[in-house]
Amino acid sequence: MHSRKRLLCTLLLVGPLLGCDHAELVPQDILINASPEQLDFPPVIITDTWEHHVRLTSVGSGTLNILGVRTETAGFASELPAVTVLKSGESTQLNVRFSPLDTGGFDATLVVLSNAANTPELRITLRGSGLPIPSCEDGNQCTHGSYDIALHTCVQTNHELPCDDGSTCTLDDRCMAGQCRGVALSCDDGNPCTRDVCDAALSRWPIASFLVRQQPRG
Repeated sequence: MHSRKRLLCTLLLVGPLLGCDHAELVPQDILINASPEQLDFPPVIITDTWEHHVRLTSVGSGTLNILGVRTETAGFASELPAVTVLKSGESTQLNVRFSPLDTGGFDATLVVLSNAANTPELRITLRGSGLPIPSCEDGNQCTHGSYDIALHTCVQTNHELPCDDGSTCTLDDRCMAGQCRGVALSCDDGNPCTRDVCDAALSRWPIASFLVRQQPRG
């Protein structure tokens, strides 16, 4: 009888010390899920940048720790998300940028390091293509076209340089407010009985050979 009591007391004392509580013996699964599993970037002009997002979720019963991220191809970049410790059911957003260094197609892999049991090195496929910088010229000789990286579009800037309005009846053509304008050629022959008109159809280059048609006043 005394030996039974002694054995029972021993089990009661040693059990808790060895961590034999039933709830603690149940292992916690630490699992990670990424959505989407592949990022397809639209065509991006070189020197420009496009950003996509991946949502990382803790789908196991344990706490997920995101330890690091890396990309294996130049042109793609990402950093650790703002939240790196996720309890079961929690999510965080991972930002991924694509800045092509050249024209053509690019394929890469984004690796997410974590303590997840299923995929401690989660791999996400990245795809994109680079486009050349457009000329942005709009055919207007009084504007200068350039590509604005911040706005992701072409912008036109007016200038006031000399131009050619295509008319032989004007002089000193110059750009003003995005339009080419010239000073009307004077055809005054000193005769008050004629209406002096510059006829562009009859004129010849250079200016010295302009033909002036005098029209009698009615």
